[in-house]
Amino acid sequence: MKRRLLAAAFLLFPTGVMAADITVFSPGVTGGGIRKLAMQWSLETGNRVNIVGGTIGMARNFALSDREGDIVLLPPDEMTRAQPSLTPGSVREVGRALFGLVVKVGQPHPDISTVRKFADALRKGGGIGHPDPAAESLSGIMVDAMVKRPQFKGVTNKAFRMSAPLIVINDQMPFAGGTISEELSNPAAELVGPFPAELGMFIDFQAASLTRSKAPADAAHFLAFITRPEAMAAWHDCGIDGAGQDVNGPRQPCAVAAPTIAAAPGNDEVRAPRPARAKGIAAALAVEAAQAANAQCLASGYRTTTLVTDSAGAPIVMLSNDGAAAITQRIAMGKAQTVIKHGITSGEAAARAAKDAAFMAQMEKDPMTGPPRQGAVPIRAGTELLGAIAVSGAPGGDRDEPCAIAGLAKIQDRVK
Repeated sequence: MKRRLLAAAFLLFPTGVMAADITVFSPGVTGGGIRKLAMQWSLETGNRVNIVGGTIGMARNFALSDREGDIVLLPPDEMTRAQPSLTPGSVREVGRALFGLVVKVGQPHPDISTVRKFADALRKGGGIGHPDPAAESLSGIMVDAMVKRPQFKGVTNKAFRMSAPLIVINDQMPFAGGTISEELSNPAAELVGPFPAELGMFIDFQAASLTRSKAPADAAHFLAFITRPEAMAAWHDCGIDGAGQDVNGPRQPCAVAAPTIAAAPGNDEVRAPRPARAKGIAAALAVEAAQAANAQCLASGYRTTTLVTDSAGAPIVMLSNDGAAAITQRIAMGKAQTVIKHGITSGEAAARAAKDAAFMAQMEKDPMTGPPRQGAVPIRAGTELLGAIAVSGAPGGDRDEPCAIAGLAKIQDRVK
């Protein structure tokens, strides 16, 4: 079987660590689209974009503060509140974020085409989860208010301090609701469809430049770039739709394929001393474990990537089955980093995060781990942590983890 094998001589770029020429304050709802367009703009202009995320309220407060920034994205009412900091005449329409229902990958998709069918599906399916309104999540506030309407009488309604995709991925609720743009961000969750239009569940967004921009010409160019007609396709891919767009039309992947291999070293770095990598298992064992893990998943029809790292989280082997999605390599890296940083399985980290909002926030802000996802286990010799084995590509981390365990079992008696 033909596979792709990546040796240990690469490092994943952490996101958001490079100096920026343009700083954009964007809430999570518009985060996917703005990242995709920022990558395109950077490739065309050579300028870089630093995206500062958070809630809608945080983006507004950043705009009104004296923090360095150039562009802000907000709903119209919040944009009005931010008016004192905006460049006069710079406000542009971006698009509309509709709300949708999400389930864990592989779960049934109920018919939610009408309000009655939607409410019936929630009653029969066990209710709906959503982000916590107490955390100032506008999507959580709106879903909570919707479920309290008379049409949804009898529907169980629960709030969680996590995004809608994580609610279903972590098996907190069978269904979760939020903006489609945020629901498209996690490949372990599937969008059932938008809420019925008559519910009026959407958030419109605008973009504007800030008067304190230190690069006003570049800010104006970027603002025009993200609001031009050609940008609508990227926004649509990421769950934000412009006037006249088919909200049910096909969407390309929103995720930006960031570089996975570090830039080639310069001559000085090549000539410098080269410290050995951290302690870990032998490469031959790592290859054997990765092959066993992928074979276990492939037997169930899952095209996966398996990553084996050393004790510092540096890759020893990454092996992808034919047909495995490219993003599985990045997801596997995040799972492995979770094991290395916390010394527990990534599934245990996900379970802890589901009950501990502070831990969840810590994980989500870490660019190397990202949101906790099940599917990685530690490699130990006795009590000593030697690395991690992580699997991604099955429909859910609960199906990735048995493959990682199988890979580890293949070599455990030879790990020293």
